[in-house]
Amino acid sequence: MSRDRESNPAFATRLWVSLMPGLVGWAALMIEYRLATLVLMIGFWLLRFYERTDASLVRLPGWYQGLRSLLSPVVVACHLAVVVRLSLLG
Repeated sequence: MSRDRESNPAFATRLWVSLMPGLVGWAALMIEYRLATLVLMIGFWLLRFYERTDASLVRLPGWYQGLRSLLSPVVVACHLAVVVRLSLLG
């Protein structure tokens, strides 16, 4: 699972970061869709900013940063499109 030992603080940090998207996503299911979409979009950007820290850069493959730089705005744009579409329906 990881090269680090469980006693290493970096291991605990990465574990929490890996758990947060799922927990935030489940919580977002329980609130109004516009607010939920905003929460998810902020979560995507926060995860992206975390992945750009020095601690993450040394652990991620080189191609990953380029892929995430492309996909993160696409995901946020898709969320915005869903909000616009649902808002138009009523």
